[in-house]
Amino acid sequence: MSLSILALTAADALARGYASPLTGALLGISGLMLLGLLLWRNLPAGTVSIWTVALMALLLAGFVHEWATWAPAIAVAILAIAAAVVPKRMRPLALAAMAVAWAFGVTADWSYGHAYIDVVRVLNRGSVRLLHGVNPYTALYSSTTYRELHVPFVYGPVAVLLAAPASWFGDSRLVSLVCAVIVLVGLYRLRLRTDPTSVLFGGNPFNAAAMLLALPILAMLIWNGWTELFGFAPLVLWLLLRERHPVWGILCIAIAVGVKFTFLPLLFPLWLWSPSMRRDISLGTVVSAVAFYLPFLLWTGPGRFLHDIVWAPLGFPAQPGVLDLSALLVRVGVPAIPVWAAALVLGGAVLALIRMRPRDLADLLIASAGFTFLFFLLQGRAEFNYWALVILVTVTALFSVGLPVDLALPGQGLAGEPEGIQEAGSILPTPS
Repeated sequence: MSLSILALTAADALARGYASPLTGALLGISGLMLLGLLLWRNLPAGTVSIWTVALMALLLAGFVHEWATWAPAIAVAILAIAAAVVPKRMRPLALAAMAVAWAFGVTADWSYGHAYIDVVRVLNRGSVRLLHGVNPYTALYSSTTYRELHVPFVYGPVAVLLAAPASWFGDSRLVSLVCAVIVLVGLYRLRLRTDPTSVLFGGNPFNAAAMLLALPILAMLIWNGWTELFGFAPLVLWLLLRERHPVWGILCIAIAVGVKFTFLPLLFPLWLWSPSMRRDISLGTVVSAVAFYLPFLLWTGPGRFLHDIVWAPLGFPAQPGVLDLSALLVRVGVPAIPVWAAALVLGGAVLALIRMRPRDLADLLIASAGFTFLFFLLQGRAEFNYWALVILVTVTALFSVGLPVDLALPGQGLAGEPEGIQEAGSILPTPS
């Protein structure tokens, strides 16, 4: 699982998220590893290699070229290894040093209130319009990504609602920073719920913390203000809250879906296999539609609103530079994948999901990562930030091995109907 994360992170970072023979090969390796996890789930969960964590941190240097961000990446890699090998009494100091290096790496390349990438410009200007009582969906914004000079506000209503308070202080990326901290703390809390005697992370919670601090994907998402963190942080909170505080869990789903509708493919395998998650996702989607989407739809007008958040992003032509199968085909002179072929492949993936026999939350999240991987691979314009979701979900699966979840397809009972569909228990291996 950690190697799959490493391969996908490498594909994303080494070429800044764009298609090339190297990134295509790494993308294929990552996909095959995810497929292997789905097909051979009886393999025991082994110790997460701290060396893999170090390599992931060093991939940060493949994405940026300034020494100000190279240096923290190297420091984080060295400290990640130190956190695993130094005596126990020294590990908190190593983690504290990692946190300082991580914070420096995040802020070193941050020009407060300004960014070349259009995402930050669109969020800043759109949320400022909202603060002044002006509809952000009625304006066009300058683009650095597409050949079009201007693009509409393509994000969901929750994105502009979350960005508005941060924009009041001058930079919408403050929300990304808060969301990254929520993800770090939430995933660590999720790890603490697993069997403490397991060999996962070498039975050492400091390894888990070191891996989280070494994830280069978080710094990249913060720098560029991409909204994936806006929606993923609520999903992590949902996993923590859904059993004891279901109402708050449903609200978290509503917030995530309200950021981007691309979170729906990610949630589909969870909806398919878990009755309690199916309830939360269904109710959360309805709440999001009524509380967030409907007011802006009525304010903007159905035609313009649906154009901005659905047809505009999907209608952009397949970009030869982005990281997906159509882009790789276009680069070698082959036509992009037609919609009917992509739909046929996704239909086959749904049948495969129905036939799988998950054991725990980690299995469901791996299925979610695999389905989202396939969806983005066939989409035609999956840029760097799209693949960040697959990486984050796979990391979450790594922190969820052995966590029980109710399992049953729609219309089936929880216990042995059919065989193999039952209440999942702990599958964590223990040291011999």
